Amino acid sequence: MHPLLYFLYTGRVNLNPNGTPGWVNAPQYVDAYSLYSLAHRFGVENLKDICFDYLRKTLTVDNVVERLFKIPRHAEVERLYRQFLLTNFNAVKDTDSWTEVVMENARARPQTALLLDITKSI
Repeated sequence: MHPLLYFLYTGRVNLNPNGTPGWVNAPQYVDAYSLYSLAHRFGVENLKDICFDYLRKTLTVDNVVERLFKIPRHAEVERLYRQFLLTNFNAVKDTDSWTEVVMENARARPQTALLLDITKSI
């Protein structure tokens, strides 16, 4: 809650994972998605937009799978992640995170391993 309250009073937010900015009583780094969820819950649209923009700008082929499959998400964020994955699928399918997620599902459904082989060859 501290990052949300700090934003409401100062208009500043620390989304820098490298530490605390030089502001007075600034909160430590907060995960952008967690703060997005808080902003969504309390209807702080401008903070929600800032967090969404940060999530969009920091999305890469290396982190999209983890963000899409391992973190609970809101529909707007999920659409962003899905579109990014589909647009960049040729690069994403070659990442370790893609293989890891598919293989996790393969334990429950053996045919998923076949899906991994197929996606790697597309």
